Amino acid sequence: MEASRSVDNDLSRLIARHGWIGITGHKTYIGNSHVGDLHGVIVRTGGGSKGLSAFLVEADRPGLSRAALKPAMGLHGFGFGELVFDNCRVPAENLLGKEGDGLAVAYSSSILYGRPNLTAVALGIHHALVDETVAFAAQQHRYGSPSLRTSDH
Repeated sequence: MEASRSVDNDLSRLIARHGWIGITGHKTYIGNSHVGDLHGVIVRTGGGSKGLSAFLVEADRPGLSRAALKPAMGLHGFGFGELVFDNCRVPAENLLGKEGDGLAVAYSSSILYGRPNLTAVALGIHHALVDETVAFAAQQHRYGSPSLRTSDH
């Protein structure tokens, strides 16, 4: 995604002059994007790794739309969507941290929230898989006796 450009490419001066930044681009593979009211986005505002800035964008902000939701295989009730920004005007106060902090914000949110969340999802899936496997095996019989003997302690 790119910040809208003017003759003045410096984000600080652009925000100071207008009080907002325009964002244009796509954010893809957003988990449960259809239920989120607030989205964190990293925007290219300059060159290099310091040319990334982070913003919070409300889902109902003009210029932001959601593309069709794509279901996730094996994850019922979870899907991936796409956010489409068409000169979406985001107020200056929605900047997270300072200009150029986008990479640090992305890393911190990934490490602090993303990885534990993925771990919890994987653990839940494996737990359900073991439960289903045990239930299936308990119903099967081979050579006249149950394939699985369970103990009811």
